Amino acid sequence: MDFDKRSKVTSDEFISALRKYDAVYEKRIKDCEAKGEVLRYTAAFNVRDRTASLGLRSYPRSHPLVTGRYHDMLVLLTTQQFRDRPLMMIGPGETNEKSAKSVLGEIVRLASLVGHGR
Repeated sequence: MDFDKRSKVTSDEFISALRKYDAVYEKRIKDCEAKGEVLRYTAAFNVRDRTASLGLRSYPRSHPLVTGRYHDMLVLLTTQQFRDRPLMMIGPGETNEKSAKSVLGEIVRLASLVGHGR
């Protein structure tokens, strides 16, 4: 099933259509595990370059983004002062709606600053 902006599908249809990607992600997970790594969905903002990226990335098990509990919201800030060892903030993620909304609001705010060069 092909989807575009105008498509109206049920959530069951959408989830069913995603199944065709299962093998791709299963392989990606196995490849990561073989290297001692895990996948995390992360966002990155570079204020200097005015860029932002969002995606599923592989990280070593020792990386700070991997060390939290699965449901934690982790934020790493790499600045001139924290270049070699990023400042890390950890808080409730998906288990706390207010916290997730607050962080999302800050991400949107930062993204707008990146886009406007402030």
